[in-house]
Amino acid sequence: MVMSILNNASSGLKTAQSLLNTTSRNVTNASTPGYTKKTQHSSTGPLGNAEPGKITRAVNEFLVQDLRRATSADTYQDTLTAALKYMDALSGDPAAEASLGNRMDALGNAFQDVATEPSSSVAYAAVIESGTGLADSMNRLYSDMQSVRFEARQDRSVDVGVANEILGEIADLNIKISDGLAAGRDVTDRQDRRDQLALELSEIMEIRTFENDRGVMNVFTAEYQQLANDRAKTITVDSNDRILVSDEPVSRLGGTLGAYNEIERRAVDRLAELDEMATQLASAFSENGGPETDMFVDAAGNTPEDGGFDSAGFAAGISVRQDLIDNPTHLRTSRADIGLGNENAVGDTTVLNQSRQALLQPRDFDLGANETYRGVFKPALTSVTLSNAAAEVTASIGDQVRRSEGLLSESSVSVGFLKNELATTADVNIDDEMARMIVLQQLYSASARVITTTQRMMDELMNSVR
Repeated sequence: MVMSILNNASSGLKTAQSLLNTTSRNVTNASTPGYTKKTQHSSTGPLGNAEPGKITRAVNEFLVQDLRRATSADTYQDTLTAALKYMDALSGDPAAEASLGNRMDALGNAFQDVATEPSSSVAYAAVIESGTGLADSMNRLYSDMQSVRFEARQDRSVDVGVANEILGEIADLNIKISDGLAAGRDVTDRQDRRDQLALELSEIMEIRTFENDRGVMNVFTAEYQQLANDRAKTITVDSNDRILVSDEPVSRLGGTLGAYNEIERRAVDRLAELDEMATQLASAFSENGGPETDMFVDAAGNTPEDGGFDSAGFAAGISVRQDLIDNPTHLRTSRADIGLGNENAVGDTTVLNQSRQALLQPRDFDLGANETYRGVFKPALTSVTLSNAAAEVTASIGDQVRRSEGLLSESSVSVGFLKNELATTADVNIDDEMARMIVLQQLYSASARVITTTQRMMDELMNSVR
């Protein structure tokens, strides 16, 4: 009888200590990122003794899955919005004096001024300065957009490396969790860490997960390509900038990886638009029926009408022809006539007026043949002036920013809601834990008193026998 009391009190003491340890663990880690509240109950053994139960996590798996998907969408939209804002800042306000559209109008005004005063060297110099400023703006914008593109590629490469590291750690944790469960050990902290890693991976790409009966988390892409179980697959980028898993392309990425792909695509669209505008600008001064001064040329001195001309990358190197910079008065004569040694008289403003008219002439801007392009020149932007086309392109980036900001606001609200919902079950409530700790301490003290009293009774019994 006495031994039974002692055994029950001893098991109660150990059980109370185990439950106290779990509660203390909750309090200690309440602010640790990714930590979930641990729950442990006691049970009665076959001999009536108390036994500590299994430690479990307070996790709603359905909410966790929803949060991962929402997080992927939110980081995608956040990354894309930041890049679009930067691209918009680079392009400037369509109404600003330094915008491409207004620089084209300024060039037209400069031609009008020199046609009005064809003997003014200052007026000729103003045309050259305006044309050079326009070409320089195109060069600079092209370089800036190339930088956006290359930075997106570099960031994508970095995140691929981070994703591979996360997958490797998840696979390692899967093995330890599976072995721990088989041996009856507590693996809840490792499960917390694994869930935290899965959430971090969701920021990089959209994933799907499920846990098998061995406790192994299987990780897949949004298209259910295997990423990890107790072994991790390797994500790579091929020569065509495609994301691959086991040599299979991943078309639905989400997260930052999807955003970087989209940023690069939009930067490439912007580069194509700049090349198209630069080509149309150069054609306006070189095609038959125009001024034919060949004012704007590529690095080799070619215009769109020349055999060696390539429009791809033209905006990066477009410039005012050096002969015109050296001799601004040649602006009143076609290039062919200058080559023959024939220069129009000072009072002949025919070519100058044609130059002014070339900038006002409606043109068609069409990149429909480019299968990957999805910008403002597809379908074609027809019968618009150069300056209006430039304004359309600049304004379109601002429109993209506003649409992206709206989507970002929606995705952020979704993430916030899901986090709050998870917090109601998974987060540690310090007040609740402290109240539980007081009760457990009382139970511990009671069990200790029973042991002390029983031990004293045993001592007195032994003494009486002697």
